[in-house]
Amino acid sequence: MWRGRLIGTGSYASVRIRFAFHRRQLRLVTARPLSAGRLLTREDIASIEEAWRPGSGKDEILVELPLGKVLRRSLSKGTVLEPLHLTEAPLIQQGDAVELSSTAGEATIRMSAVARGKARLGDPLLISTLEGKKLLRAIAVGPGKVEIQSGKGKKNR
Repeated sequence: MWRGRLIGTGSYASVRIRFAFHRRQLRLVTARPLSAGRLLTREDIASIEEAWRPGSGKDEILVELPLGKVLRRSLSKGTVLEPLHLTEAPLIQQGDAVELSSTAGEATIRMSAVARGKARLGDPLLISTLEGKKLLRAIAVGPGKVEIQSGKGKKNR
């Protein structure tokens, strides 16, 4: 609040001045139309600066480039990227050579196999032995690694 004497009239006046500050933040947007399932690259992303207001509903933003992430759905040019648009890239692609390990009790068996689908960490996928005669269901546990868990070494009847 400012109070003072006005020059010329000699009367006193007060003025209330209100300031409002809004942070500005960098938002990531799509530089061109992108299709679902696309692995993001630096050329796919542009940035804009926009005002942020508390309670605007867009409090969750991406603070770093989401390179290596995959789009869940198709996006048009200029769409603001949000975490809900992205998912992790698959660790294993169809046709990849994988190392299969199976644990039963204290025994572990390892062998090579071929992935018959793609999977992210913890996803189930079908694999086939190198001879290609037998399909098995396994879980992705790392890049190029899958695992089959046996029931504590007990024989199924």
